[in-house]
Amino acid sequence: MIKKSKGITKSEQLLTELCEQAFLKLWSYPNVFRDQGQTPRNHQGKEICDLLVVFEREIIIFSDKSCSLTNSGDLHKDWRRWFDKAIMRSTHQIYGAERWIKKFPEKIFLDNECRQRFPLRLESIDEYRFHRIIIATGARERCKQEMGNTGSLAIIPKIISDDHIKPTAASYHPFAIGQIDPSRGFIHVLDDVTSRILLEELDTTQDFVDYLIEKEKIILSGVLVAAASEEDLLAVYMRNAFQTDRFIPSDSKALIIVDNGCWENWKCHPSYMEKKTLDQPSHQVWDKIINIFGKNALEGTVLPESSLKDVSDIEACLRIMASETRLSRRGLSEKILEKMLNTKPDKTGSRVLTLETAPDKGYALLLYPRKPNDDPKAYRSYRKAYHTAWCYVCGERDRKLKQIVGIATESGKDKVGETWDFCLFKPGEWTQEKVAIAVELDKYMKYGTTTKRSIFTEWSLPEKWIENLERNSGNDSIT
Repeated sequence: MIKKSKGITKSEQLLTELCEQAFLKLWSYPNVFRDQGQTPRNHQGKEICDLLVVFEREIIIFSDKSCSLTNSGDLHKDWRRWFDKAIMRSTHQIYGAERWIKKFPEKIFLDNECRQRFPLRLESIDEYRFHRIIIATGARERCKQEMGNTGSLAIIPKIISDDHIKPTAASYHPFAIGQIDPSRGFIHVLDDVTSRILLEELDTTQDFVDYLIEKEKIILSGVLVAAASEEDLLAVYMRNAFQTDRFIPSDSKALIIVDNGCWENWKCHPSYMEKKTLDQPSHQVWDKIINIFGKNALEGTVLPESSLKDVSDIEACLRIMASETRLSRRGLSEKILEKMLNTKPDKTGSRVLTLETAPDKGYALLLYPRKPNDDPKAYRSYRKAYHTAWCYVCGERDRKLKQIVGIATESGKDKVGETWDFCLFKPGEWTQEKVAIAVELDKYMKYGTTTKRSIFTEWSLPEKWIENLERNSGNDSIT
């Protein structure tokens, strides 16, 4: 069983909640530690960062610092003190965390006694891309008073390093963030409000990372002159959702200034409200399926018959589903719901889901009827065999598919989600042996009968070709 921290401070707990919603629990880890500094007398490790997200080849490091920006009557002194405490201390933590992870990826722990290792394998660490985020709180009210805006920090890229706190610098501007230390890697600075907005609006890892990359690009390019706030910049990004370049105009000589109020205007736009409505089914279906298996992986409650035992093995399978953007999840979820609602409880339903953007990847959905007198264990055995066979058939029918994620549950909208099976099939080369098996299985499937369930269990397909994950879900359901 994997025991994760829930965050120590209130702000860390909020960050944990938001990150688990956006990145899902299997990829989001609060308060990770390193064993450097342990002695026979002191068995406490040192905190690496406040929250770590690892997904595919992306690593997101969060440092959360909360301190009040007091009012002494001297704005420049107050700003300098707050910047040093809330931002510079986090900066040191983030760069230190990145350095440790790169040097000792195998020495990351989930507890301060350094007994529970980080559950995901970090192999070929040089291939990972790091994203650095500071959550600095405590300046919002003072910012409102002084600047007369929403209280969010402005973004002015030409402010670099120490110029943030030097009133004599030409680029100096209190309550504005530029580039903290360009020589050591870009850092994104958010507060409690802007972090919530970003994580709620860009609520998949791919969507969130895409925004960070595009934001960094526009700042380093010199195209962005200033943005009134992070959320105003996000509004521009979201409004240009279907453009190739989300920020930089086709005229590369153009400069961009993002005014105050863009975010408030965007929230009232019909396109924004329509997006929120259309996204809802993907949370109820796609995200829920991933979380069901992710929760079991962390709690060690995957069924013993599963061929996937290690958290990293399970994560590698679920990562394929979790890599989809919100837009992709929306389309896939709509197709799944349609099939679930239109399949009667006594009928088998199946569908292959593919995306034009990834023609080598497919999702094989199976809805398998459960009879009233079925023995639960026997039913799961039949369904697993049929499900495995269905993945084989899908792969042989469409040779472009290099990986097929299988998802199986009960037929009938009243039973859907009572139990789940999940598998990953990577066909590899289609040998004569594999083709022969797939063709033979396809013949049985075309009859559409489930009365002779033992037909599929008799095949004993080689486990090395397919990885299965099973889960009993009790009261879980999809609506």
